[in-house]
Amino acid sequence: MAKPYYLNLRTKSPLIITSKQLGKILYNEFNYIPGYTLRGAIIAELYRRGNMNILRETYNPTLIVKPAYPIVNGNLAEPAHPFIFKCKLCKSLGESNYIFLSEGYITFVEKGIVDPRKLFPTSCSKGHKGTIKSLSGSLIVADKSIKEVKIDNVSLDAVGISKKTKSSEIGMLYNYVGIAPETRFRSVIICEDEMIQEIRKLNEIHIGRGISRGLGRVEISIEEYKESAEKRISKLISSGRLIIKAISPVFKLCMKDNGLHSEFDLDLPFKKKEFINNDSKVLTGITKVSGFSFFKNNVLPKPLFFGAKEGSIFFYEVSNVNEQIVKDIASYEIAGIPPFNYAGINHFKVIDYV
Repeated sequence: MAKPYYLNLRTKSPLIITSKQLGKILYNEFNYIPGYTLRGAIIAELYRRGNMNILRETYNPTLIVKPAYPIVNGNLAEPAHPFIFKCKLCKSLGESNYIFLSEGYITFVEKGIVDPRKLFPTSCSKGHKGTIKSLSGSLIVADKSIKEVKIDNVSLDAVGISKKTKSSEIGMLYNYVGIAPETRFRSVIICEDEMIQEIRKLNEIHIGRGISRGLGRVEISIEEYKESAEKRISKLISSGRLIIKAISPVFKLCMKDNGLHSEFDLDLPFKKKEFINNDSKVLTGITKVSGFSFFKNNVLPKPLFFGAKEGSIFFYEVSNVNEQIVKDIASYEIAGIPPFNYAGINHFKVIDYV
Protein backbone atom coordinates (compact mmCIF):
# COMPACT_ATOMS: atom_id res chain seq x y z
CA MET A 1 0.00 0.00 0.00
CA ALA A 2 1.30 3.45 -0.92
CA LYS A 3 2.11 5.66 2.07
CA PRO A 4 3.42 9.22 2.49
CA TYR A 5 6.94 9.89 3.81
CA TYR A 6 9.00 12.98 4.44
CA LEU A 7 11.95 13.36 2.11
CA ASN A 8 14.65 15.52 3.71
CA LEU A 9 17.31 17.01 1.45
CA ARG A 10 20.60 18.84 2.06
CA THR A 11 22.64 20.26 -0.80
CA LYS A 12 26.29 19.18 -0.68
CA SER A 13 27.42 21.20 -3.70
CA PRO A 14 25.93 24.13 -5.66
CA LEU A 15 22.55 23.22 -7.12
CA ILE A 16 21.67 24.68 -10.51
CA ILE A 17 18.17 24.25 -11.91
CA THR A 18 18.30 26.64 -14.84
CA SER A 19 14.98 27.98 -15.97
CA LYS A 20 15.88 31.36 -17.45
CA GLN A 21 18.76 32.71 -19.48
CA LEU A 22 19.70 36.36 -19.87
CA GLY A 23 22.55 36.64 -22.34
CA LYS A 24 25.20 34.29 -20.97
CA ILE A 25 23.83 34.26 -17.46
CA LEU A 26 21.77 31.22 -16.53
CA TYR A 27 20.02 31.57 -13.21
CA ASN A 28 17.75 29.56 -11.00
CA GLU A 29 14.28 31.06 -11.09
CA PHE A 30 12.90 28.61 -8.53
CA ASN A 31 13.06 29.20 -4.80
CA TYR A 32 12.17 25.54 -4.29
CA ILE A 33 12.90 22.22 -6.01
CA PRO A 34 10.03 21.33 -8.38
CA GLY A 35 8.43 17.94 -7.84
CA TYR A 36 9.08 16.83 -11.41
CA THR A 37 12.78 17.69 -11.09
CA LEU A 38 13.07 15.80 -7.81
CA ARG A 39 11.14 12.80 -9.11
CA GLY A 40 13.36 12.60 -12.20
CA ALA A 41 16.50 12.76 -10.04
CA ILE A 42 15.31 9.88 -7.84
CA ILE A 43 14.36 7.70 -10.80
CA ALA A 44 17.63 8.47 -12.62
CA GLU A 45 19.69 7.60 -9.53
CA LEU A 46 17.88 4.29 -9.05
CA TYR A 47 18.41 3.47 -12.73
CA ARG A 48 22.13 4.35 -12.56
CA ARG A 49 22.45 1.92 -9.67
CA GLY A 50 21.02 -0.93 -11.71
CA ASN A 51 17.32 -0.84 -10.86
CA MET A 52 15.81 -1.70 -14.25
CA ASN A 53 12.28 -2.02 -12.86
CA ILE A 54 12.21 1.72 -12.20
CA LEU A 55 11.71 2.31 -15.94
CA ARG A 56 8.08 1.32 -15.42
CA GLU A 57 7.61 4.72 -13.80
CA THR A 58 7.87 6.29 -17.27
CA TYR A 59 4.62 4.69 -18.46
CA ASN A 60 2.93 3.41 -15.27
CA PRO A 61 3.74 5.96 -12.55
CA THR A 62 3.30 5.09 -8.88
CA LEU A 63 5.81 7.45 -7.24
CA ILE A 64 4.30 10.81 -6.25
CA VAL A 65 6.77 13.56 -5.37
CA LYS A 66 5.64 16.93 -4.02
CA PRO A 67 7.76 20.09 -4.40
CA ALA A 68 10.60 20.48 -1.90
CA TYR A 69 10.60 23.79 -0.04
CA PRO A 70 13.54 25.12 2.00
CA ILE A 71 13.76 24.82 5.77
CA VAL A 72 14.74 28.17 7.31
CA ASN A 73 15.62 28.34 11.02
CA GLY A 74 13.78 25.08 11.59
CA ASN A 75 10.58 26.20 9.81
CA LEU A 76 9.36 25.01 6.42
CA ALA A 77 9.01 27.90 3.97
CA GLU A 78 6.04 28.20 1.62
CA PRO A 79 4.86 30.54 -1.15
CA ALA A 80 2.98 33.68 -0.17
CA HIS A 81 -0.49 34.27 -1.58
CA PRO A 82 -1.45 37.62 -3.22
CA PHE A 83 -2.97 39.15 -0.06
CA ILE A 84 0.23 39.18 1.99
CA PHE A 85 1.91 42.58 1.72
CA LYS A 86 5.02 44.33 2.95
CA CYS A 87 5.82 47.99 3.49
CA LYS A 88 9.27 48.68 2.06
CA LEU A 89 9.66 51.85 4.11
CA CYS A 90 8.81 50.10 7.39
CA LYS A 91 11.35 47.42 6.51
CA SER A 92 14.07 49.99 5.85
CA LEU A 93 13.24 51.67 9.17
CA GLY A 94 13.69 48.37 11.00
CA GLU A 95 10.03 47.87 11.95
CA SER A 96 9.31 44.27 12.96
CA ASN A 97 5.75 44.16 11.61
CA TYR A 98 6.39 45.40 8.09
CA ILE A 99 4.61 42.32 6.65
CA PHE A 100 0.83 42.20 7.00
CA LEU A 101 -2.37 40.64 5.65
CA SER A 102 -4.82 42.87 3.85
CA GLU A 103 -7.82 43.89 5.94
CA GLY A 104 -10.21 42.72 3.23
CA TYR A 105 -8.75 39.21 3.16
CA ILE A 106 -8.92 38.90 6.98
CA THR A 107 -12.59 39.93 6.86
CA PHE A 108 -13.30 37.29 4.22
CA VAL A 109 -11.59 34.52 6.22
CA GLU A 110 -13.48 35.41 9.39
CA LYS A 111 -16.89 36.46 8.04
CA GLY A 112 -17.06 35.39 4.39
CA ILE A 113 -17.62 38.98 3.27
CA VAL A 114 -15.71 40.31 0.26
CA ASP A 115 -14.94 44.04 0.14
CA PRO A 116 -12.81 44.68 -2.98
CA ARG A 117 -11.81 48.14 -1.70
CA LYS A 118 -9.98 46.59 1.26
CA LEU A 119 -8.35 43.63 -0.49
CA PHE A 120 -5.44 45.60 -1.93
CA PRO A 121 -4.15 48.21 0.56
CA THR A 122 -2.53 51.46 -0.54
CA SER A 123 -0.84 52.13 2.80
CA CYS A 124 0.39 50.29 5.89
CA SER A 125 -0.72 50.75 9.52
CA LYS A 126 1.85 53.54 9.85
CA GLY A 127 0.21 55.46 7.00
CA HIS A 128 3.06 55.03 4.52
CA LYS A 129 1.74 55.33 0.96
CA GLY A 130 3.34 54.21 -2.28
CA THR A 131 5.64 51.76 -0.49
CA ILE A 132 3.33 48.72 -0.38
CA LYS A 133 4.18 45.58 -2.32
CA SER A 134 2.49 42.18 -2.46
CA LEU A 135 4.74 39.25 -1.53
CA SER A 136 2.78 37.21 -4.05
CA GLY A 137 4.74 33.98 -4.73
CA SER A 138 7.72 34.92 -2.54
CA LEU A 139 8.97 32.57 0.17
CA ILE A 140 7.57 33.13 3.64
CA VAL A 141 7.71 31.42 7.00
CA ALA A 142 4.54 31.66 9.08
CA ASP A 143 5.30 31.01 12.73
CA LYS A 144 4.21 33.54 15.37
CA SER A 145 4.45 36.17 12.65
CA ILE A 146 4.93 36.19 8.89
CA LYS A 147 8.52 36.54 7.76
CA GLU A 148 9.91 36.89 4.25
CA VAL A 149 12.83 34.52 3.67
CA LYS A 150 15.33 33.90 0.90
CA ILE A 151 17.68 31.03 0.17
CA ASP A 152 21.39 31.64 -0.31
CA ASN A 153 22.73 31.62 -3.86
CA VAL A 154 26.19 31.16 -5.34
CA SER A 155 27.62 32.33 -8.67
CA LEU A 156 29.73 30.02 -10.83
CA ASP A 157 31.60 30.61 -14.10
CA ALA A 158 31.76 27.90 -16.75
CA VAL A 159 33.51 27.60 -20.13
CA GLY A 160 31.95 25.93 -23.15
CA ILE A 161 34.06 23.05 -24.52
CA SER A 162 34.14 22.20 -28.23
CA LYS A 163 33.35 18.55 -28.96
CA LYS A 164 35.66 18.66 -31.98
CA THR A 165 38.75 20.40 -30.63
CA LYS A 166 38.27 19.37 -26.97
CA SER A 167 39.27 22.90 -25.99
CA SER A 168 37.40 25.99 -24.87
CA GLU A 169 35.10 27.72 -27.34
CA ILE A 170 35.75 31.40 -28.03
CA GLY A 171 33.08 33.55 -26.47
CA MET A 172 31.49 30.61 -24.65
CA LEU A 173 31.86 31.84 -21.08
CA TYR A 174 28.75 31.34 -18.96
CA ASN A 175 27.75 32.42 -15.50
CA TYR A 176 25.45 30.20 -13.44
CA VAL A 177 23.51 31.34 -10.38
CA GLY A 178 22.43 28.43 -8.20
CA ILE A 179 21.46 27.35 -4.70
CA ALA A 180 24.28 27.34 -2.13
CA PRO A 181 25.57 24.16 -0.44
CA GLU A 182 24.16 23.19 2.98
CA THR A 183 20.69 24.43 2.08
CA ARG A 184 18.02 22.14 3.53
CA PHE A 185 14.72 21.23 1.88
CA ARG A 186 11.78 19.02 2.72
CA SER A 187 9.36 17.25 0.39
CA VAL A 188 6.70 14.58 0.76
CA ILE A 189 6.77 11.44 -1.37
CA ILE A 190 4.12 8.76 -1.67
CA CYS A 191 5.09 5.26 -2.76
CA GLU A 192 4.84 1.53 -2.07
CA ASP A 193 6.87 -0.20 0.65
CA GLU A 194 9.18 -1.87 -1.88
CA MET A 195 10.14 1.43 -3.52
CA ILE A 196 10.69 3.32 -0.26
CA GLN A 197 13.22 0.67 0.76
CA GLU A 198 15.11 1.28 -2.49
CA ILE A 199 15.03 5.04 -1.98
CA ARG A 200 16.30 4.67 1.61
CA LYS A 201 19.46 3.02 0.24
CA LEU A 202 20.34 5.98 -1.98
CA ASN A 203 21.62 8.44 0.65
CA GLU A 204 22.56 10.83 -2.16
CA ILE A 205 21.05 11.90 -5.50
CA HIS A 206 22.08 14.37 -8.20
CA ILE A 207 19.83 17.22 -9.25
CA GLY A 208 20.07 19.81 -12.02
CA ARG A 209 22.93 20.80 -14.29
CA GLY A 210 26.62 20.00 -14.09
CA ILE A 211 26.37 16.73 -12.18
CA SER A 212 29.37 15.40 -14.16
CA ARG A 213 31.36 18.31 -12.71
CA GLY A 214 30.35 17.63 -9.11
CA LEU A 215 27.40 19.99 -8.99
CA GLY A 216 23.93 19.08 -7.78
CA ARG A 217 24.99 16.60 -5.09
CA VAL A 218 22.11 16.31 -2.62
CA GLU A 219 22.06 14.19 0.52
CA ILE A 220 18.64 12.64 1.23
CA SER A 221 16.98 10.85 4.12
CA ILE A 222 13.53 9.37 4.68
CA GLU A 223 11.38 10.11 7.71
CA GLU A 224 7.99 8.77 8.75
CA TYR A 225 5.08 11.09 7.90
CA LYS A 226 3.56 12.33 11.15
CA GLU A 227 0.97 14.95 10.23
CA SER A 228 -2.76 14.44 10.65
CA ALA A 229 -4.36 16.68 8.06
CA GLU A 230 -7.97 15.74 8.77
CA LYS A 231 -8.27 17.50 12.14
CA ARG A 232 -6.73 20.70 10.78
CA ILE A 233 -8.87 20.67 7.62
CA SER A 234 -12.05 19.96 9.58
CA LYS A 235 -11.48 23.14 11.57
CA LEU A 236 -10.58 25.22 8.50
CA ILE A 237 -13.73 24.31 6.53
CA SER A 238 -16.18 24.42 9.45
CA SER A 239 -17.45 27.78 8.14
CA GLY A 240 -18.31 26.21 4.78
CA ARG A 241 -15.46 28.03 3.03
CA LEU A 242 -12.57 26.14 1.49
CA ILE A 243 -9.46 28.17 0.61
CA ILE A 244 -6.73 26.40 -1.32
CA LYS A 245 -3.21 27.68 -1.94
CA ALA A 246 -1.16 26.18 -4.77
CA ILE A 247 2.33 24.97 -3.77
CA SER A 248 3.15 23.85 -7.32
CA PRO A 249 2.02 24.86 -10.81
CA VAL A 250 -1.67 23.96 -11.14
CA PHE A 251 -3.96 23.58 -14.14
CA LYS A 252 -6.89 21.59 -15.43
CA LEU A 253 -7.14 20.15 -18.93
CA CYS A 254 -10.28 20.63 -20.99
CA MET A 255 -11.31 19.83 -24.54
CA LYS A 256 -12.39 22.68 -26.81
CA ASP A 257 -13.28 22.95 -30.50
CA ASN A 258 -9.65 23.46 -31.54
CA GLY A 259 -8.14 20.80 -29.28
CA LEU A 260 -6.84 20.26 -25.74
CA HIS A 261 -6.41 23.34 -23.57
CA SER A 262 -5.29 24.09 -20.03
CA GLU A 263 -7.24 26.25 -17.61
CA PHE A 264 -5.97 28.03 -14.50
CA ASP A 265 -8.07 25.88 -12.25
CA LEU A 266 -8.18 22.74 -10.11
CA ASP A 267 -10.20 19.68 -10.99
CA LEU A 268 -11.95 19.32 -7.64
CA PRO A 269 -15.53 18.12 -6.99
CA PHE A 270 -16.53 21.19 -5.00
CA LYS A 271 -18.63 24.24 -5.81
CA LYS A 272 -16.58 27.32 -6.64
CA LYS A 273 -17.12 30.42 -4.53
CA GLU A 274 -17.17 33.73 -6.32
CA PHE A 275 -14.56 35.98 -4.76
CA ILE A 276 -13.77 39.04 -6.89
CA ASN A 277 -14.53 40.12 -10.47
CA ASN A 278 -16.90 37.17 -10.91
CA ASP A 279 -13.98 34.79 -10.42
CA SER A 280 -13.18 32.17 -7.80
CA LYS A 281 -9.41 32.52 -7.87
CA VAL A 282 -6.59 35.03 -7.56
CA LEU A 283 -3.31 34.14 -9.27
CA THR A 284 0.25 35.04 -8.37
CA GLY A 285 1.20 34.61 -12.02
CA ILE A 286 1.25 32.21 -14.97
CA THR A 287 3.87 29.58 -15.66
CA LYS A 288 4.62 27.19 -18.51
CA VAL A 289 4.45 23.45 -17.95
CA SER A 290 6.22 21.43 -20.63
CA GLY A 291 6.32 17.68 -21.20
CA PHE A 292 9.07 15.58 -22.73
CA SER A 293 9.57 13.14 -25.60
CA PHE A 294 11.39 9.81 -25.46
CA PHE A 295 11.74 9.70 -29.24
CA LYS A 296 15.02 10.49 -30.95
CA ASN A 297 15.38 14.11 -32.09
CA ASN A 298 11.98 14.86 -30.53
CA VAL A 299 10.06 13.72 -33.60
CA LEU A 300 6.88 13.95 -31.56
CA PRO A 301 5.91 17.41 -30.29
CA LYS A 302 6.27 18.11 -26.59
CA PRO A 303 3.01 19.04 -24.85
CA LEU A 304 3.02 22.60 -23.56
CA PHE A 305 0.44 23.96 -21.14
CA PHE A 306 0.06 27.05 -18.99
CA GLY A 307 -0.77 26.90 -15.30
CA ALA A 308 -1.24 29.10 -12.26
CA LYS A 309 1.96 29.75 -10.30
CA GLU A 310 2.71 28.76 -6.73
CA GLY A 311 0.90 30.88 -4.15
CA SER A 312 -2.25 31.29 -6.26
CA ILE A 313 -5.40 30.80 -4.20
CA PHE A 314 -8.74 29.22 -5.09
CA PHE A 315 -12.07 29.55 -3.29
CA TYR A 316 -14.76 26.89 -2.87
CA GLU A 317 -17.96 26.33 -0.91
CA VAL A 318 -18.38 23.18 1.14
CA SER A 319 -21.91 22.44 2.29
CA ASN A 320 -22.84 19.72 4.76
CA VAL A 321 -19.34 19.24 6.09
CA ASN A 322 -18.95 15.64 7.20
CA GLU A 323 -16.23 13.11 7.90
CA GLN A 324 -16.10 11.83 4.30
CA ILE A 325 -15.68 15.31 2.81
CA VAL A 326 -12.86 16.03 5.25
CA LYS A 327 -11.17 12.74 4.29
CA ASP A 328 -11.52 13.53 0.59
CA ILE A 329 -9.97 17.00 0.96
CA ALA A 330 -7.16 15.60 3.12
CA SER A 331 -6.46 12.93 0.50
CA TYR A 332 -6.23 15.54 -2.26
CA GLU A 333 -3.95 17.72 -0.12
CA ILE A 334 -1.53 14.88 0.62
CA ALA A 335 -1.40 13.25 -2.81
CA GLY A 336 -2.39 16.08 -5.17
CA ILE A 337 -4.87 15.97 -8.02
CA PRO A 338 -4.32 13.22 -10.64
CA PRO A 339 -3.03 12.57 -13.18
CA PHE A 340 -0.24 15.19 -13.07
CA ASN A 341 0.30 14.86 -9.31
CA TYR A 342 2.86 12.14 -10.07
CA ALA A 343 5.00 14.77 -11.79
CA GLY A 344 4.82 17.21 -8.87
CA ILE A 345 2.05 19.30 -10.43
CA ASN A 346 -1.40 20.16 -9.00
CA HIS A 347 -0.38 20.09 -5.34
CA PHE A 348 -1.91 22.45 -2.81
CA LYS A 349 -2.41 23.31 0.85
CA VAL A 350 -5.68 24.13 2.60
CA ILE A 351 -5.27 27.46 4.43
CA ASP A 352 -7.07 30.17 6.34
CA TYR A 353 -5.02 33.34 6.84
CA VAL A 354 -1.63 32.27 5.42
